[in-house]
Amino acid sequence: MKSTKWNKCFNGMLLIGIATLILACNQVKETTKETLKKGGEVVGKGASEFIDGVSDGIDQKFECKVKLSDQLVKDGIQTGIFKIVDDSLGHSKNVLTVYFIFSKSFNKSIMVKAYNKSNLEIGRVSKSFNQKEGQACYCDFIFDNRTKIENKGLFILE
Repeated sequence: MKSTKWNKCFNGMLLIGIATLILACNQVKETTKETLKKGGEVVGKGASEFIDGVSDGIDQKFECKVKLSDQLVKDGIQTGIFKIVDDSLGHSKNVLTVYFIFSKSFNKSIMVKAYNKSNLEIGRVSKSFNQKEGQACYCDFIFDNRTKIENKGLFILE
């Protein structure tokens, strides 16, 4: 008899121990998942802030200005954003991309003159446009591959 009672008691304790162990493991698993999730959120936020910081640094590095001639303003031309990029052949910083807004129909050429920080002309290029009133578009002005646009330059569009 004693051994049967002891077996029942041992089996009961064993079941309670196994159940406790399973619950503890499940709780550890859930805590681990939550910790990993929060860690992932922190890493994701950090990476996003890093990328934003790099982007801000690039934006601050180039302090170029785009200026429209009085005639282009009278012709109903406005500009939005602009950026300076490499050309498709990998020549460094010799493309000016401008977003144009046409409040009037426009069927003419626009010439861009590029100046360095000493106000010396370093390149010029022109493009023909045929836009209707209310249209907008991006336009790439690709300068000679020897033209290196500096971080404090000026572009005059005429």
